[in-house]
Amino acid sequence: SSGINAEWPLRPGDLQDEMTFTESVIDDQPKNYQVWHHRRCIIEMKGDPSGELELTEYTLSSDAKNYHAWDHRQWVLSQYKIWDKELEYIDELLTKDLRNNSAWNHRYFVIENSVSSLIALYL
Repeated sequence: SSGINAEWPLRPGDLQDEMTFTESVIDDQPKNYQVWHHRRCIIEMKGDPSGELELTEYTLSSDAKNYHAWDHRQWVLSQYKIWDKELEYIDELLTKDLRNNSAWNHRYFVIENSVSSLIALYL
């Protein structure tokens, strides 16, 4: 099981190979916190979060309450300051399920953090 290891060493190959590998593990085991953490480490090395919001959106479409996907999404948003269109995404989720507490919590997170980012720009 890929969830047993406390730390995943980088496998031989380039970082894109590792991204492809972690995506396949996430597809198979979306609640495996180690793979999400490993993916975060790779993104930090690459310095490029391209595709991460789409990956979490895909993962959340299967399970809208997947804590690890939400946590990864929030990390990407706050780390790379890509807040635009996030409220639209949350509105879509809430339109589908008004009782989605994960989406409501995420909405609070986005408003709290994106407003704080905007205020910091002007101070």
